[in-house]
Amino acid sequence: MDQISTSFYFTNFLEELGWGDLWKLFAKYGSVCDVFIPKKMDKWGRRFGFVKFKEVNDVDALSSKLEDVWCESFKLR
Repeated sequence: MDQISTSFYFTNFLEELGWGDLWKLFAKYGSVCDVFIPKKMDKWGRRFGFVKFKEVNDVDALSSKLEDVWCESFKLR
């Protein structure tokens, strides 16, 4: 079943990365339609964000791929 879009929460990324950098990183895993990084921090004082993919046919397979995304020495969670 095709979905319009599927969103994932992520954290643990370099301070200097912006939405454009993360867009390029996540585009390796599917068709990205949005990356959002709020200005506020999580309750532990860390940056976080959301990535939205369009036309995801297998959410579980995409989720599994996203469990091993690295940016330099940081593993996104």
